[in-house]
Amino acid sequence: MEVKGITDLLKNMEDGQLEVDLTDELSKIVKAVGKMVEDGTTKTAKGTLSITLDIVNEQGVFYVLSKTKTSLPVMPRRKSIYYKSGDGNLITENPNQLKLPIAVVQEMPRIVNNA
Repeated sequence: MEVKGITDLLKNMEDGQLEVDLTDELSKIVKAVGKMVEDGTTKTAKGTLSITLDIVNEQGVFYVLSKTKTSLPVMPRRKSIYYKSGDGNLITENPNQLKLPIAVVQEMPRIVNNA
């Protein structure tokens, strides 16, 4: 069989297993990227599928070796808000925020008039 292009090569490599594996990985990426956007987790999601082909000529015999790498999208982490203290530490309260006096409110007895 004569291999006339990259499509023929990918279909033929590893007795067709490379193409099957690439198709499976592509499907995983599409599902993961689609789910993140559909769930509203993010507006944009990105995954990658990379293939590297090493072509080696060993005394007239050509070997084609493949390496694949799949990167699924990563869920964005939530932000945590902190401020810098005078000592250079992180604090959760904004030091520029005015503090309101908080007093305990005592419950008044309820008087019910029967009419």
